[in-house]
Amino acid sequence: MRILIISGTGLIGSAIHARLSAEGHDCVSVSRHPTGTPQAHHVALDVAQAGDASSWKPVLAGAAVI
Repeated sequence: MRILIISGTGLIGSAIHARLSAEGHDCVSVSRHPTGTPQAHHVALDVAQAGDASSWKPVLAGAAVI
């Protein structure tokens, strides 16, 4: 299952990402800055500035859980 984790590089988001990835899920982190982990999927997006639907459509594509 593809899971989108908003603020996925923070303390809690990175722990959630690690746990769900270990369980076999395809996790994608969304945050302003890329993660230091090269194997992690990441989308750079400043959530505070992404107020319109056109900013989110490509990020949400294919996600089963947000």
